Amino acid sequence: MRLRVCSVICCLLVLLGGDFSAVPVGYASAIQSANQPRILSARVKGKKLILTGENFAPGSVILVDGEPQKTKSDEESPSTSLVAKKAGKFIPDDTAVNIQVLSNNGLTEKFPFFKGQVITIESAGQPITLRTGERFLLFLLKDAYEFTPVVLDETILKKVTDVEIPGSQGVFEALRPGTTKLSATGDLPCAKSKPACLAPSILVEFTVIVE
Repeated sequence: MRLRVCSVICCLLVLLGGDFSAVPVGYASAIQSANQPRILSARVKGKKLILTGENFAPGSVILVDGEPQKTKSDEESPSTSLVAKKAGKFIPDDTAVNIQVLSNNGLTEKFPFFKGQVITIESAGQPITLRTGERFLLFLLKDAYEFTPVVLDETILKKVTDVEIPGSQGVFEALRPGTTKLSATGDLPCAKSKPACLAPSILVEFTVIVE
């Protein structure tokens, strides 16, 4: 009976071209291993790219935008921490990349990572000081609120790109010296329904100074 079930699943994977992401949820949950690796956080320290996660098997390799990096497990916590000694310097500043870990117990999902200044809701009311050409990621996250940013003077500061980081509102670049306001209004999804809910909006404001 076990052989027959296995044959059915294998046939399904062959028909799907071997792409596990295309397997229906019911089959995927049955196939995925309990020790599937997972990335929880990433940071750059000097030239190093340091990952924290779960179930990193011996010989795990960090991938940055699909490119393998020379990887070493942390001696004190090899299953939860990985280090790529030189990967950090190859990630351009103010840029988002996708990080994954490949090991003999699986491939992690893509983990979006931004190397640069990140402005959060906790920074509201504080001035943001930049030099011309510098960028930052706006990452406003509060409950289920969805934030829409507006720049008062887009000749000083302008949104230049979106990134695949849930909860982020994009990357902004300082264009010329001056001072402007960056505001973001947050609304719950039900505000777009008909009739709209009566939940109050949240207004977040920043003063941006470009030197």
